[in-house]
Amino acid sequence: VTYDPWVEKKTRLYINGVQANEQTATVFPDTYRTATWLCIGANASATAPSISERFQGQIGEFAAYNYVLPPARVQAHFDARNT
Repeated sequence: VTYDPWVEKKTRLYINGVQANEQTATVFPDTYRTATWLCIGANASATAPSISERFQGQIGEFAAYNYVLPPARVQAHFDARNT
């Protein structure tokens, strides 16, 4: 997933290096541009989801960037993993 909080305010979901979905997102308001918890598949707030609502899969690789990756870079990451 990529998220552009500055220009388009959109999230883009990539599966196997190909964009599968895109939507405008307001889940990351401007107040979250400062340091905060990063949770993947869980809720960092006091209202954590039940175990059945949490991400049930595995995350093979994770990377965080201080800029939005362009689609070609997402595809290149996927391709490199499969060579």
